Amino acid sequence: MHRDLRRSMKRHRLLIYAAVFVSSILWVGSCAFILDTIRTGGEKELKPAPSTGSGSGPRMIIFALDGTTPAQLMEAIRSGKAPNLAGLLGKERGRGLFEYGYAAPRALSILPSSTIAAWSAIFTGTAPALNGVVGDEWFERENGRFLRPCRCRLSILLT
Repeated sequence: MHRDLRRSMKRHRLLIYAAVFVSSILWVGSCAFILDTIRTGGEKELKPAPSTGSGSGPRMIIFALDGTTPAQLMEAIRSGKAPNLAGLLGKERGRGLFEYGYAAPRALSILPSSTIAAWSAIFTGTAPALNGVVGDEWFERENGRFLRPCRCRLSILLT
């Protein structure tokens, strides 16, 4: 009886020590993250992109349409309402494969999806948190204003 009680108490003590140890590691890691954020002001310098050079290999066109689903796009191509896209892709071979191209019908965007951040993720192969492009506009602290790389107003689009 006393042996079982001792074993149980020893197990509980080990669990408490393990919990304190893990909590300490998490606390130190959290403090390091917070101190780093305070030190840098929440900013992170990005490494320059490696130079790709200008090879003479095959060329490709990448296009995406905002605000449409793959099913809507494929319906427009198949029905003849998008003849230029159909001409670029060539004959459909199934499962997104075409004579001259490939459509990625199951591709998912970043969330929340915003055009510039999504394109940056596509072309860098990294998430917005890593490539630094987290939206279609950003806040410039030095001047206290929001910036965006291109103007887009509904009135311009509708005229």
